[in-house]
Amino acid sequence: MVAWHDFRFFASDIYCQRVSITGASYWAANGVAVCSAAGAQQNPVVVPDGAGGFILAWTDGRGGSTPDFSNVFAQRLSAAGASQWTPDGISVCSAPDNQGYPSIAPDGANGTIFAWGDVRSASFEVYAQRIDNVYGYWGHPEPIVESVDDIPHDQGGKVAVNWTASGRDLPNPRAIDFYSVWRAVDAIPSGAAAISSGELSALSADETGPVYLATPGRYFERVGTQTAHGWPGYSFAASTRSDSVAASPGNEVFMVAAHIPYDTYVAFASNEVAGHSVDNLAPLAPFLLTAQRVGADVQLTWNRAVAPDLRDYAVYRATASGVTPVPIHFLTSAEDTLAVDANAPSSALYYIVTAYDVHANQSAPSNEANVGALTDAGNTPALAALTVLQNHPNPFNATTEFEIGLPSAAKVRIEVFDVAGRRVSTLEVDEAKAGWNRIPFASRDNRGRPLASGVYFYRVKAVGASITKKMVIAR
Repeated sequence: MVAWHDFRFFASDIYCQRVSITGASYWAANGVAVCSAAGAQQNPVVVPDGAGGFILAWTDGRGGSTPDFSNVFAQRLSAAGASQWTPDGISVCSAPDNQGYPSIAPDGANGTIFAWGDVRSASFEVYAQRIDNVYGYWGHPEPIVESVDDIPHDQGGKVAVNWTASGRDLPNPRAIDFYSVWRAVDAIPSGAAAISSGELSALSADETGPVYLATPGRYFERVGTQTAHGWPGYSFAASTRSDSVAASPGNEVFMVAAHIPYDTYVAFASNEVAGHSVDNLAPLAPFLLTAQRVGADVQLTWNRAVAPDLRDYAVYRATASGVTPVPIHFLTSAEDTLAVDANAPSSALYYIVTAYDVHANQSAPSNEANVGALTDAGNTPALAALTVLQNHPNPFNATTEFEIGLPSAAKVRIEVFDVAGRRVSTLEVDEAKAGWNRIPFASRDNRGRPLASGVYFYRVKAVGASITKKMVIAR
């Protein structure tokens, strides 16, 4: 890129030309006019803008009442030589007296630093200014996203997008109206319309419905807006698409745009910053854990833990009091509020239960429950009436077992009903023994067809009594 001041029309104007590595001109013969305003323009300098185009600055005498009066002006050109800012350039400095001989350098953040000699104070001094490359505004009109942080003490799904305000977000004059907050997405949903970066300014703060933005190499979805108040910075609670877990960090990219109220063609986009949300809250501990020996097994039941995202339970066992939820004590997992320690050791046993949510947060342990060591007489209390324990396992896929206790030998009838109350299966044992009986169920109807996944109820009839319980088939 070559720039010069040019007297072809008798006044000094600014022209430029882009030249290939072999010396061929890319643009019009004899260069492109950058500025042909009144007065003398001279001493041009030029640097790349970082996006394929160029930034130029020069000494400009268009507003002077004397021949030597001058200011500093600038222009941005595209790679094709088209002006991107106001025709004949924008004013970088229009202070009294003379400013000239500019020097410029990219700042690496989509802006350009301008420095020049200045005699506004009757002595030669050096002044400087930053100019935004997109619209040619001075200072830092774009917000700067400082961080995207997890919001602590929540169930996840939210991050705090924190940004430093636009340099023009002042209470008076009010130069920034609102900010829009954007989250990167992999693709724009089929049928949804997308705006381009240049159309950011057309958005209003009260616009409803999803809005998608297409930028080079990335798509964004608007997740909210924030009214400008003239504050030095802002924080916005933005939703995320997933939380960070051990298998995936779940990072998502956010950016913020500042919108001005008096120019519908200007919106300043920030940098992009990634962050993720975390589910910080573990379920509350299960409670009222009880343990009871039933034949060779130990039956465990407890009350449901409180959590909106509960996954399952972990059962721990030890042979001494003081059970802790460590791998060496782990016994089994359970999706419901019961478990069976089948063929449990005959020694005294101690149990606790913890709850897990879907993000693997573990609750505090339940109360500790215990059963004594087996004696010759056994530890199972005598049965005085029909007793039915919860089937195990539950939920189940192919088979489960009904645990039925009888005070005396008797005929047992088990009827299975779906949620509509239709009887779908019947089992009968002509003479079940006194004590505890395990009756297997293969989750099939009376015709031998597999039952569909869902909730079912089973009713046990024996010794003149009837007991009904719920079970779940999960195929």
